[in-house]
Order: sequence, then structure tokens, then C-alpha cells
Amino acid sequence: MNADLEAYLRGPAPVADDHYTNLQRQALAEVIQLSAEVVGPLESRIESDYEAARHKAQDRFDAERGRIELHRNTRGKEIQDHYDDRVEEIRANYEKQLSDVKVDIQYRRKKVNQTAVELEQRAEKEHQDQVLVAEFVAEGAVAKSTQRRQETESTVAGARHYLDGLEQQAGQLVRLYRQHGIEAHETVTPSAGGDYASQQALAEQHLATLKRLWTAQVFVGTRPALLAAGMVGVALILLAILYGLKVPGLPSAQIAYPIAAGIGLIAAGLAERVIWRKAKSQVRQTCGAFQNALAGARTALEQWCRSTLEGIETELGSSVQKKDVELRRAHETFETARANISRQRNTSLQEIEHRRVEAFDQLKKERDNALNQAQEQFEQERSALDQECRQRLAEIQQRYDSEMGECRSQYETSRQHLQQRWDEGLARVGALLSRASELDKTFVADWEHLIDRSPMMSDASASAVRFGTLRLDLKPLSESVRARAGQTLDTASLMELPAVLEFPRHCSMLLQSGREGRQEAIETLRATMARLFTSLPPGRVRFTIFDPVGLGESFAGFMHAGDYLESLVGGRIWTEAAQIRQQLEDLTGHMENVIQKYLRNEFETIEQYNEQAGELAEPYRFLVIADFPVNFN
Repeated sequence: MNADLEAYLRGPAPVADDHYTNLQRQALAEVIQLSAEVVGPLESRIESDYEAARHKAQDRFDAERGRIELHRNTRGKEIQDHYDDRVEEIRANYEKQLSDVKVDIQYRRKKVNQTAVELEQRAEKEHQDQVLVAEFVAEGAVAKSTQRRQETESTVAGARHYLDGLEQQAGQLVRLYRQHGIEAHETVTPSAGGDYASQQALAEQHLATLKRLWTAQVFVGTRPALLAAGMVGVALILLAILYGLKVPGLPSAQIAYPIAAGIGLIAAGLAERVIWRKAKSQVRQTCGAFQNALAGARTALEQWCRSTLEGIETELGSSVQKKDVELRRAHETFETARANISRQRNTSLQEIEHRRVEAFDQLKKERDNALNQAQEQFEQERSALDQECRQRLAEIQQRYDSEMGECRSQYETSRQHLQQRWDEGLARVGALLSRASELDKTFVADWEHLIDRSPMMSDASASAVRFGTLRLDLKPLSESVRARAGQTLDTASLMELPAVLEFPRHCSMLLQSGREGRQEAIETLRATMARLFTSLPPGRVRFTIFDPVGLGESFAGFMHAGDYLESLVGGRIWTEAAQIRQQLEDLTGHMENVIQKYLRNEFETIEQYNEQAGELAEPYRFLVIADFPVNFN
């Protein structure tokens, strides 16, 4: 606890009694002591001391912890570096041995694979030779089949062309015979059975028959017109013969010849119609037979072509099948050889792999054992280091907690003592307010009560005489103090308390002021003197007035009281040093007389004497001094 706080906590001084003046003096002193100007620095000092102590403890803790951490990091790095070096050495040795094993294994694998490749190449060559032979034989068969197919297709194409020519000839004859629509309406029924040659010969025979039909040939070209003209000519010739024979009953030639021509035309038409029908029937029959024979020839041709091509395809398929069999046999032989080679290679590689795994496992086991030993040693050293650091950290943490607890305890103790000090000061202010409310209103009321006061004054002595108003402003109190006061004090309002002189022990007053406050001090003295005149029983006040600077002007108004009783103001106002000295001596002598003659050992104060003296009561004598210590030696 700092000296300022200790000095602050030593106050306030104990109150000797409960007189209003003492309470007022100490309450005003407490208002100053509880103000923000006084409390603020103390609170700040407590807080700063607390923070400084905390920071000091924290800094010491951080420094010690830093040293521990530095030691931990440094030693830990040494342990880690040693462990890393050991691990690197183990792994390097492992990698070297592993590399040697890998080189050996790689050599063995390469040798096995090389042998297998050579065997596979030999088997592949034999397989390729077999495939070439089979492919050569198959290609010869394919070439022969292709040639035969081309020859067959060429023969069939020629036959088709020939048949198409026969069909065109038949069509031309039908059109020549003017038998339109016969081909479109014929239903072709291919001749059953027979080969292509017989069907072709039959079609040629029917075509020849079609060419020789005389009934159809009648209608070729202009033959129908010639036939009609011939018939008309015959009729006309016969009529001419009849007219030449002069057969009776014949009509005239002009009539008969046209009729004969008409009859000839009709006869020609009828004859041509009969012949046309017969020709059409013959042409239809012959064309149908021709078409059937032609269709049979086509069918036979297609069958021969199909059977021939199928035979070629069959022979080709047999060749291909034979080639496939040879290729499959060669492939199976090759695959068997490859499988045997692969099996032998796999067996050798498995043996090598087994040897590699065993070597790797052994190397890994040795490496892991070495790493485990290094790890175990590393963990032991780290554990020992951690244990040491934890122990040291626990020690400084315990010391830190103790120091922080002590700081907190001192802080709380200081705050508690400070708050107790505030409570005592607030209690003094509260006691002043309570005591002020208990004062006799007759003696501490303001000046206005004199207006309504009865002119007959009481003979009772006043317990207090008001000489002014004390304005108590609690706003300057510290925020902490006002919060501490709570609702017990109204710290927001300006309080007005009577400023009094208490009888008999607290009725002296000293006013100190500078030059600029002299007039106010004089006015306060005059007001106090006026209050004493009006508050005490008549004749109980005697004033001895010193005014060395004002030469009596400051209190000249009170000289009117001497008109009634000169001893009230001592006859005059004293200003000279000798006068002041004499009056002080006279006043001292009077005091000696009162103490020896009246008080003796029976009364402690003049007030006690006056209470039993009645009309013989000793008046109160007041010494009024202005501008002290002027003219005082």
C-alpha cells in the first residue's frame, strides 16, 4: 500500500463531540477528501499499482516461462537432431541394402525374361511359318474360286443377254402384228423341269412359230388395206361381168357399183375380223408358250448359276475351313508353347519374387528394429525433458498464482479500505445533514424571520447563532463515491446549510482572505455581530472592536448601540497599537476576574454559571478584529 493511500486512510480524525460546528468542519473536509480530485488519483494509483504488480508478476512469469521454453526448444532440438541423424543413418543403410537386393533381383528377372523372350520368338517364328503355308494354300483356293465365279457370272450374263434378245424379238413381232396388250395380259407360267438348253431351244422354236403365223402376217404394214381393196375389186369385177352378160333385173350401174363397192368393203371387213380373231388367238397362244419357255429358261439359268456358285462357295468354304483348321492348330501349338514359356517364366519370377520378399522383409525388420530403438530412446529423452519442463512450469505457475493472488488480495484490501474510508466520510456528511435538521429554527433561521419576530425577546440563551449559509455541492464527489452513497445522499442537488456559531465552546470564528476579499470578510463580521445582537438576550453581548485599517469605518454602524448602552460596543472602535494592547490587557484581566470570581471550581463554562445566575448573568464578550495582525506587536 502506497504512502498517499495510507495517509488518506488514516483520516478522518475522531469527532470529540457532536457539536454542529465540528461536524460541519469535518464534513466539509470530507467533501474535499471524497472529491474526484482526491479520490481519482488514489483510485488510479490503486489500479496502476495493481496493474503494475500484475504486469510485474506476469513479466516475471513470462520471462521464466520463456527461459523454460527456450531450454525446452534448445534441448528438444538437440534431441530431435540426434534422432533425425540416427533415423537418416538407419534409412540410408536400409536404402543401400535395399538397392543391392533390387539390383540382384532385377538382374535375375531380366535373365528370366530374356530367356522367355527368346523362346517366345522361336515359337512365334514357327507359328508364322505355319500361318504362311495355310494362308498360301487358302489364297490359291480363293483365287481359283474367284476365277470360276467370274466365268460363271460371265456365262450367265451372256445367256441372260441372249434371252433378253429373244424377248425383244417376240415383242417386236407382236407389235408388228398389231397385237397390242397381249404381253401385258399374259400370265407367265415357267415350264416345269428341263435344263437351260432345252428351255432355250423351246423358246427359240416358239419364236420361229410366231414368225411363221400367216394370219398375223395379214395385218403387217399395208396388207389389211390391200386385202380390202382386193375384195372391193373382186366385187366390182363380178358386177362388171354381170353387166357384161347383161343379166336382166340389174340396177343401173351408177347405183350398183357403189353398192358393190360397199358390199366388197363389208365383206373385206368381215373377212379381216375373222382372220384378226384367229391371228390374235394364235399370237396369244404362241406368245404364252414362248413366255413360258423363256421363263423356264431364265429359271433354269438362275438355278444353274445358283448351284454353280453354291458349289464354288462350298469348295471355297472347305478351303477356308481347312485353312482355319490349320491356323487353329498352329495357333493352339503356339499358345501351348507360349503358355509353357509363360508358366516357366512365372515360376522362375515367383521364386525370384519370393526371394525378394524374404530379403525385403528381413531388411525391413532390421530397419524397423533399429528405428524402434531410436524412437524409444528419443521418446525417453523427450519424456524426461517434458517432465523437467512441466515440473519447472508448475513451480513458476504456482509462484505466479500466489503472486497474482497476493496482488488481487492487496488490491481488494486497498479497495475495501478505500470504500470504508468513503463510508466514514459519507457518514460525516450524513451526520452533518442530520444535525442541521435538528438545529433550533429560532436561532438558525434566515434574516426574514426577524421581520415577523416579536419585539419581546426571550431571556433564554441561544444554543447557536447563524451568521450565513453554507452551500454544500456534492457534485465534485468522485463517481465511485457517489455510486457508493447510492440513495442515502442526494449528490445531484446543491444543499444549503446554516453557518452558525455554537455556544458556549464553538463561538469563535477566523476569516482569512486576500486583499480582494476584505470587504466580504468585513460584511461577514458585521452580519455575525448583527446576528449576535438579535439572537442573544438584550444586554448579554459586549463587543470590543479593532479596526486599524478602516479606522472604525468598517463597524461605525454599530456605534448606534452605544447610544443605548455604551458598554455594548466598548465605547468606541480601537485602531492604534497602544489602544489594541490596552484593550487586550483589559479583556484578559476581565477573563481572570470571571474565572476566579464566578467560575471558580464550580462551573466549567460561563454558560453553566449564567444558567444559575439569573439576572446576575455575565454577558458574552466578543473580540472583533479586522485586518489582523495590523498594529499587533
